[in-house]
Amino acid sequence: MKIYPHWLDDMGVMAKSADMGGQTLVQHTLEVIERLVDQRRLHPAFGDNLFWARAFWGCLLHDFGKAAQGFQDLLQGEKGQWSHDKHRHEVLSLAFVDWVFPKGHPDREWVIGVILAHHKDASMIDFKYGGMKKKADVGDLQELFDERHLFLAQQITEPVKMGLWRWLAECGEAWADELGFVGVHPTLMPQEEARALSPEKAIYTSLRAFFMWRNILSPTDKHLAMLYRGVILTSDHSASAGVGAFPDMELTPEHANKPLHTRTLHHHQSAMQTAPLGHAIMVAPTGSGKTEAAILWAIAQMAHRPASRIFYTLPYQASMNAMANRLSSAYFGIPFGDEKNNQVTIQHSRATLKFYQDAMDADEKDAQKSSTRARDIKNKARLNYFPIQVFSPYQMLKAAYALKGYEALLLDYTDALFIFDEIHAYEPKRLALIIGYIGYLAQSFRARFLIMTATLPPIIKNALDAVLPNVATIQADTDVFTASQRHIIQFADTDLPSHIPAIIADYASGKSVLVCCNQVKTAQRVYEHIRDMGFVVLSNETPHGNLMLLHGRFNGIDRRDKEALLMKYCGVDDRSQRRPLIVIATQVVEVSLNVDFDTLYTEPAPLEAMLQRFGRVNRGRTEKTLCPVHIMTIPTDDNYLPYDDRMVTQSIAVLRYQYDGLPIDEAQVTAMLGAIYADEPILAQWHADYDKAKAEFDRILTLITPFESAEISIMTTFYKLFDGTQVLPVTLQEQYDNAIEQKLYIEANQYLVNITTGQYHSLTTKKWSLVLKPPDKDENFFAIVDVPYDSEYGLRLHDAIEKAKNPDETSFEDEAP
Repeated sequence: MKIYPHWLDDMGVMAKSADMGGQTLVQHTLEVIERLVDQRRLHPAFGDNLFWARAFWGCLLHDFGKAAQGFQDLLQGEKGQWSHDKHRHEVLSLAFVDWVFPKGHPDREWVIGVILAHHKDASMIDFKYGGMKKKADVGDLQELFDERHLFLAQQITEPVKMGLWRWLAECGEAWADELGFVGVHPTLMPQEEARALSPEKAIYTSLRAFFMWRNILSPTDKHLAMLYRGVILTSDHSASAGVGAFPDMELTPEHANKPLHTRTLHHHQSAMQTAPLGHAIMVAPTGSGKTEAAILWAIAQMAHRPASRIFYTLPYQASMNAMANRLSSAYFGIPFGDEKNNQVTIQHSRATLKFYQDAMDADEKDAQKSSTRARDIKNKARLNYFPIQVFSPYQMLKAAYALKGYEALLLDYTDALFIFDEIHAYEPKRLALIIGYIGYLAQSFRARFLIMTATLPPIIKNALDAVLPNVATIQADTDVFTASQRHIIQFADTDLPSHIPAIIADYASGKSVLVCCNQVKTAQRVYEHIRDMGFVVLSNETPHGNLMLLHGRFNGIDRRDKEALLMKYCGVDDRSQRRPLIVIATQVVEVSLNVDFDTLYTEPAPLEAMLQRFGRVNRGRTEKTLCPVHIMTIPTDDNYLPYDDRMVTQSIAVLRYQYDGLPIDEAQVTAMLGAIYADEPILAQWHADYDKAKAEFDRILTLITPFESAEISIMTTFYKLFDGTQVLPVTLQEQYDNAIEQKLYIEANQYLVNITTGQYHSLTTKKWSLVLKPPDKDENFFAIVDVPYDSEYGLRLHDAIEKAKNPDETSFEDEAP
């Protein structure tokens, strides 16, 4: 800056303690303003000069209260009444608002809002300092509030007070002009009048003005108020974290065409290049270049109206990791884990582990350095630093449920582009929330959505049409669907174990065979039967092996190793090491990996799930071939769990009626789904689940209040969406403890295993409790369980429970070699 308030630095007015960087108040404020400039650059289509100018003045004033003597003492490690009573510096900052924005100024309350709520919710400020109600309505509490206001006022010495006034006088409008924050015209109070102004009175009047103003905000202004808080949260937190300048969105038409430069575009891809401003639904078969089409759509949308953020949503963590790798490498030529990657990130519960594993690969197994790097990337992702984020819709729903910091998410979602892949993967209750929030963001924050899928039931299409008026629908042409015919359907009126001889025969003939089971216990048993017939486990130690088990109850280390081996020997992109193999898997294989098998044997499942399983067969091949996919019609253990019986039987009936022994035509998938959902009980149940969840979600959206996070009850409702918990098998406790002793906390988390909440409760049954140590708040967020685990089978949950029920009987585990 051309003008710098060196006098405050000379007075030693600090914002951060030495161990937190030792920044002066001026230095920190300037960095916050620099990050505000970043946000203005990243959101050129949003807001006007007035929005950004108000935000500038709020950022300039937001930490004036840190000049308090008590706060300065605290930074030096000296504790007193300030720290004992946990006073808030942002409330003291309000004492200086009248200097530039007196009562009646049109920008006053907006600036107060930016200052007041940059750390705590407004209700928490009111609880400690009042303001929500007028003095006559709070009774004896007002005396306490007045005492606190007076204490704050007395914390500013006269020299510091005048130093702050001089900062505003000499730098305020000069900085605003220099940085282009125009549209706000402050009225600086004369120095003597400012000196005489009662700070405690100014605090109260600012608090009261803020709450009265918030109560009368229009719906549009409420959304705007959320974005003001989003701006200060993003600017202040990123400045404190020292992340530096936010990168621009680097995706260009040249980047978008890199993966397509040798190909002729399909109709649905060409249509994306000329897509009008707005939302779109794209229906195209698996392997027809939907991801490439989606990026072309994003480029077209950015040409219509700038967008600094792209959110690519997927239902499973493994598929998110794979997509992040793909986007970073294919479009920017940089491996996802490379330090140069400043464009693409992931957001999910185990993202830090992914960052750590990538860093370990790149850093020659330096665990400490990899941990530091992983946390740095995680912090940047949390601060919305990266232009392209791959995440699940549940990350997006954090803002819908107003979790702490949701306003910063809303800032990023404003004018953003959302690409939804495989939206059919969510059951109706969750789907109601996702589609409801899609509509909310589209209507209130100008977000644009591309919904793309190979299978879109008409019932879901209708729900999307209801929240995205005038949405364009693009469907792949007949040639693409014809070319996508890769599978011949073969039905067998048996269960899966009965077909083990056929599976082995296919392997013996030189085929790679995928076996899909609906439950982990089934997969483990089928795997054991085949293993006992002389097959060798495929692992890093035995790369010549020919058999693998893959499901969701492996820990992070083993799951990653198995997926890497699958990509090596069955991957689409590199076929140089392909060879015969049998892989027994659960639903985790459906959309998580870009793999290619020669044939499939699957348990019965809903049509959408079966189609995803088909998609792992005959994938990405240039030659025109048809490969058999075998569907068992009888479930193992006499149930279709985790699926609804009627949905599965209807799916089998519809598919069998048209395609038994024939190549499946994916152009008819929508019609088949329509026939399935036309079944009255299925349709009625879907609507009952969807409509009830939607009504409750609509109610939750109405509860969102500017400058306020969700109440505990709403937060609890959000976290109940996640049917899962983590456990540590006692057999892995030594490895976990060793990692903790070395302070390798991220590495330690690799030993945890995910199970559902219901499965966890089954371990806690009083008759045979298999929980050795439940989760606790102080030490471990997970339970230690007496359940066998190994890298070959994963967590043997079902067998542990059966053995506990019948301790005198030989268990499946006892039979294992």
